[in-house]
Amino acid sequence: MNLTHVLRRKRVLVIGLGNPSPAFDRTRHNVGTWLGDQLVKLRWNGFLGFKPDQRSKTVHVSTSSDTRYAHVTLAKVVGTYMNVLGAPVLKLWAQFKKESSDGLQLVIVHDDLERDVGKVQVRGGATSARGHNGLRSINAAIGPKYTKMGLGIGRPATKLDRMVVGYVLGKFTQQETAVLENETLVRAAELLDQLVREE
Repeated sequence: MNLTHVLRRKRVLVIGLGNPSPAFDRTRHNVGTWLGDQLVKLRWNGFLGFKPDQRSKTVHVSTSSDTRYAHVTLAKVVGTYMNVLGAPVLKLWAQFKKESSDGLQLVIVHDDLERDVGKVQVRGGATSARGHNGLRSINAAIGPKYTKMGLGIGRPATKLDRMVVGYVLGKFTQQETAVLENETLVRAAELLDQLVREE
């Protein structure tokens, strides 16, 4: 995929998915919100700490002090479970869209069972939710036409539903955490930079 052509609109909203904090912090299913926290912690491209958004009480946002990234907002949904994320995402999306005369593009960052830890994949257009409950909820609320960034979390040996649920709700191992910090974070930051950079 030619990433420089995925997002062309001026305003970009990047939302990391996850279950409520702090109970589900550092679990595999929350790697989307983990990425946002890490980017802010590192002050990636001048992004400052997350704070509650006036548009939606269940969303925290971060903006950049770097004027080159003034068109970008990082966000994460807090206090809402993955399978019902559609409603708060729709509310935030609708408010941002109303305020964005030059158009708005949405990037959803989520965990990806189909990719190994350390791998990152960007998909555009009306692509499949691949069984991800958060993406299913968002698709039901706003449709599937948004950019998806999947962060690999690997997959358990069995495909039994109860085992998969336990796996995604489990915490990363020490070895997996090292891969996240040294590979996933670096690659995801590079891809996001390509996606949000102004033409």
